[in-house]
Amino acid sequence: MRAGVLGIALLVAMNAHAAESPYRLTLQLPLYDSAANKVTGFSPSLLQAQALTQDFYLGSHRLLAEVFSTEQSAIGHPFEYFALLAFDYVSQITPLGMSWLHEEAHRSVLNQYGIRSHNGVYDASLSDSSIPVDEVRDVDLIRLKREHPADFVRLSTAGMEAESQLALNLEKAQFFDRALPRQRFLILLAHLGPISYRTFCDSRSGDHATAEDLATEGPNEMSRDFTGYDCVSYVYDLFRPFEPYEARGPHPSGEGIARYRSRDDLTSTEKNYLRRMSLMGWLNLVDPFLLDFSGWTWGDRRWAATLRHHLTPFGHSLEENIFLKDADRDDAGHLFIVRQYTNQKRTLPGIEWQCFGCQTWKDGMSLDLRAGLWWQPKSLLYASRRWRPGGFLAVQIKQTLNQNTTAFAEVMSKSGGWMADEINLSPATDLRLGLTLQFH
Repeated sequence: MRAGVLGIALLVAMNAHAAESPYRLTLQLPLYDSAANKVTGFSPSLLQAQALTQDFYLGSHRLLAEVFSTEQSAIGHPFEYFALLAFDYVSQITPLGMSWLHEEAHRSVLNQYGIRSHNGVYDASLSDSSIPVDEVRDVDLIRLKREHPADFVRLSTAGMEAESQLALNLEKAQFFDRALPRQRFLILLAHLGPISYRTFCDSRSGDHATAEDLATEGPNEMSRDFTGYDCVSYVYDLFRPFEPYEARGPHPSGEGIARYRSRDDLTSTEKNYLRRMSLMGWLNLVDPFLLDFSGWTWGDRRWAATLRHHLTPFGHSLEENIFLKDADRDDAGHLFIVRQYTNQKRTLPGIEWQCFGCQTWKDGMSLDLRAGLWWQPKSLLYASRRWRPGGFLAVQIKQTLNQNTTAFAEVMSKSGGWMADEINLSPATDLRLGLTLQFH
């Protein structure tokens, strides 16, 4: 974390005397989010964690470009790409890196119900095969599953969801906000993380790792991960939302509950579902931003399109993201997201619209909008037969303070339902306040 802060400080210092670049660095400082629930220590909201990780990577990538004097070029120095590969890979297990974001997403589900936890990234090293979210009590997991079964399923999927959303946010920064196009390898890592995780869960290696973890853990429940390998737990609880958590059985040490699930705990139907979700994860690689890409031309517009597949509390969601902007404008545009929500019984649609720079005024004030409609299972559970409409609206007002700084205030209100990056499954209205820093 100290390295990231130092890097951004050095970048700002170099930017003070650098020639203006056709690209710019935009850092988000989400100072307040009413959705954040402080439990212990540093516990950002899910959106705050996303913003911090994006800042960390965009700032560090720009710093490397400054070092190699390529900040005004779409193409980096050959040695710069080696540095980017090394940095993006190693930084995954540092605070603010991608693994940190993954674990903070799990913690955000726990935080909203006052459940204490610890992000294992702060103690991790490159030799670690897995990173836990620990210091979670069995009694809290028992309560969470009993009282909030949909949130309990989402607890297992939140980390992979956050990684996929990071890829989308980086693509938005590059397409709409003139971010330096150095994100290809990081976007690939954001896709391959969940893909490889799903594949590992659906393998004999995953089963062996789960058995070994259960056999070698000691009797202290606070040193255990909250769930083991996410994808298997997701399927297990997706099909058993009302099974008491205690039914997992006693831990081999004789103390507490055996939290971790393997494929041996799944029925043949559940194993087939795990395999299908593993295969569908590869759809996330339908993404032109993995190439040297800034959009296709359509008349006086530029556009792009990607696919995303998310695991949800009620099953899964497949979405098509369509980016659109005027070719001569880099600070405004539209993102349309068409979704198909699927549970055991049916598939129904949803749509989202994000408008950047919808309205601007002469005094430096501008307006961004986000809105969405959906049909999702009423109980947000896999076997639910009843579906209901829902949606959300977010209004963000931005005010320019000086050449580099903009203040923003956003109000977001949603009905009951799942949204990627919004932690509340129940109806909620949240206020976000912060600053945006821009450097050319």
